[in-house]
Amino acid sequence: MRAPQRSRRTCFRQFTASATPLIETQLDAALFFRVHRSTIVNIDRVRELHPLFRGDCALVLENGQRLKLSRSRRKDFEARFRK
Repeated sequence: MRAPQRSRRTCFRQFTASATPLIETQLDAALFFRVHRSTIVNIDRVRELHPLFRGDCALVLENGQRLKLSRSRRKDFEARFRK
């Protein structure tokens, strides 16, 4: 497993795609969400959700970082984010 990339504040981490499912099971599902194959985000740090073309979406975190939201995970994320 490679070292995670860190943002200015701990809003998200990127892992190798093979390690992400294991890490995802160890995190609190109420606080963290897997937005892409190798990216897990702290939902409390997401400030905006921007729809793009063809069903794609971009997330904007509180530190200004933009992340891609997987099309297959969009519906689940929107339901959790809007609560």
